[in-house]
Amino acid sequence: SYPPPPMAAPPAPPAAQPVPFEEANAPAGATFALGLSGAGLSGSVSDSYGSTSNWFGGFGQLDLEGGVRVTPAWTLLLQLDLGAGGTGGPLGDYCSAHGLECAAGTVRFGVAARYAFTPFARSTPWISLGLGREGTAVSLKGPSGTESVGFGGWEWLKLGLGWDLRFSRQFGLGAFLGYALGSYATLSSSGPGYLMPAELGSSRTHAWWMVGARAILFP
Repeated sequence: SYPPPPMAAPPAPPAAQPVPFEEANAPAGATFALGLSGAGLSGSVSDSYGSTSNWFGGFGQLDLEGGVRVTPAWTLLLQLDLGAGGTGGPLGDYCSAHGLECAAGTVRFGVAARYAFTPFARSTPWISLGLGREGTAVSLKGPSGTESVGFGGWEWLKLGLGWDLRFSRQFGLGAFLGYALGSYATLSSSGPGYLMPAELGSSRTHAWWMVGARAILFP
């Protein structure tokens, strides 16, 4: 008799595929932030309406931001700032003298690009550059009803400077400064005519100044 044929050797297990390297602190592809800031205006509303200090006091702002990272260091952003505050200067005096309840509000929307200097570190300074649209108004409430006077225009330069601290890849905190230059091109008014607004007149430049803190998802 013949011996049984040898058993075939079992196939070798497939070679393990190399795992792509990923930096432990690599930022996520998207980021979101919610901030609170104090803001103020300087400069002029327009040729006819004079200084911003004649109309607006300080503002408290809610600052919303969402962005997509195109590289670890560069992020493209959508920004929305919602502010409420008081009237200032002669308008504030006018409201007090006539028993009117007066307030101010602002909505500012823009796009920006932000550069993080150390995107893989637990903390990083950053700078941003953008532009946007703005609408800022005052309201006067009295016995005859509520009047609103609003100014709208472009913010053609928006600058940001900040510092973010990452507690994890999901959450961080940051502080920031903001500066924006713009001009008003439109005027709207409605209500009983406590102020009897004039024509806007020639545009003049005004500036926003901001300082605040923010909470960040996926910093």
